Parts: sequence; structure tokens; C-alpha cells
Amino acid sequence: MTKNDPVGRRDLRKQFEALVDTTRFEYEKRTEIGRAHAKLYGVIAAGLAYGLGFIGGYYAWQNQTLPAEQFSMLTWMWMVPCTFVGILVWKLVSTRREYPVRQEIKRYISELESGGGLLWRYAPLLDQNDIGGSVIGRVIELSHDGRINEIALEDYTKAVDRIHGLLNGARNVVPTADRLQRVARNFGDAA
Repeated sequence: MTKNDPVGRRDLRKQFEALVDTTRFEYEKRTEIGRAHAKLYGVIAAGLAYGLGFIGGYYAWQNQTLPAEQFSMLTWMWMVPCTFVGILVWKLVSTRREYPVRQEIKRYISELESGGGLLWRYAPLLDQNDIGGSVIGRVIELSHDGRINEIALEDYTKAVDRIHGLLNGARNVVPTADRLQRVARNFGDAA
């Protein structure tokens, strides 16, 4: 907090931080551990598939039903389908581990937006460049209309980060007193 921090912005920031828990939108951090496990499962699946194919080929080579040249070619060719099996398992496990996090964030957005919406009330803080035809503008429009089911999680997160950054003085942009008053009116109209 700087010495020249306007009181209105500081109060608005405190209000925003009381209403919105920004740590719940840290999707990357919350799913990072699951990604490492998913890759491990993919590698294990690929290794098992390759091992089974190799054992089958080796067994056929030992019983003289597969020539040595074909066995050596098989060991190299078998890597491609095993790689695809590993990638498939990795993606499936990764998706299944990230799904509960996405659902929890969706529930939290529904909770925030219930009661007439939240993000649209902070729209006066943003420049027209931020709103006009952009992802953030669409999120604010959907928030105002109460169509929260149409909001993508990533877009909502981007809008929350942008508003929180403006309230924290990101890019050395200080909202004018007029903009702060319009935000206060947006909250006053809902009361």
C-alpha cells in the first residue's frame, strides 16, 4: 500500500478481496500436482504396453515362429502404438484429476454471481479498450445478464485478475474518483 493510495480505491480493494477469494481461481497451481501424476501414469502405461508386446515377440522368436529380423523390426515399430497408448492414458488421467477443480471453481463462480451478478459492478474501472469486443467485456456482459452458465472459467479468471490488478495499482493505472463512484453506485443500486 503506497502513501498516495486513494482511500476510495483502498476501500474498494478491501471490499473486492472480502467478496472474492482470488486464490480459488489459481487453476494452474491447483492442478500442477495432478499433472505430474498423470504423466507418470502415461509413462507406466506405455512401458507396460511395450513390455507386453516385447514379451510376446520374444516368445514368438524363441519358438521359431518369428524370424530375428522381424523381431528386431517389431521392437522398433511397437514403440509408436505404445507411445499413443501412453499419451491417451496421460490425457485421460489428467482430465479426470482436473475435473473436480474445474467443478469447484464453477460452483464458486455461481456463488459469486448469485444475487444479481458481481463482475459487472466493477466494469466502470475498466477502460473501453478492455471491454469493447474483448473476452473481459463478454464476461462482464454475461455477468450483468445473469447468464453465468455461458461464462468460461478461464475468461472469468482473466476478468477477476484484471479487476484485482487495477485495484492493486497494476500498470500504474489509478482509477479516477468518478470511476470509483460509479462502482459504488453499482453496488448501491443492488441494495
